[in-house]
Amino acid sequence: VHHRIKNNMSSISSMLRLQARRHKSADITHELDDAACRVQSTAALYDRIYRSQRVCDVSLESYVPSLLQDILQSFPPQGTISLETALDDTKACTNFVFGLGIVVTELATNALKHAFCGRDRGRLRLAAFREGDRFVLEFEDDGVGLPEGFSLDDPAGFGLQLVQILVLQFQGTLTTEGKGGARFRLEYPLAEVVAES
Repeated sequence: VHHRIKNNMSSISSMLRLQARRHKSADITHELDDAACRVQSTAALYDRIYRSQRVCDVSLESYVPSLLQDILQSFPPQGTISLETALDDTKACTNFVFGLGIVVTELATNALKHAFCGRDRGRLRLAAFREGDRFVLEFEDDGVGLPEGFSLDDPAGFGLQLVQILVLQFQGTLTTEGKGGARFRLEYPLAEVVAES
């Protein structure tokens, strides 16, 4: 079943890319390519979770940095992008990890596409820790910052809409800061995150 799911996701991604090549509209091609990347990322996330020793108890300390490295390697070289991570060894439930993986993928992909244009180096930082009865994830880059007039109430791209949906799914909140780089802070009730014992 695992291999069938992986193969089906790969087929869907390939079909989207083929459809993208048939369109003359650059906007449609871009949207279809993005959709194909999301399907491929989802397949990779699924594979990582499946290969965990206990799928009901996934260590974020080992899972998230390796996911970010995969994302960095999937982008064409555009200079030196350094990656800093600081994560508590939180054991999270599979459903949360899957949603968080998509969120991290969207934020990192968005930064790599837009934050470092015209630069030969940049920095991504991700921290995750417990704060009382909350689980906090902070993601930031030292790039150009968020566009003027940016608002989470009306995000320009589908990626950030998807991030908001996935944050709300686990009763979380999302705040941003856009000067001197882009910063995203996600907070979740700890009960929504930790694996059941």
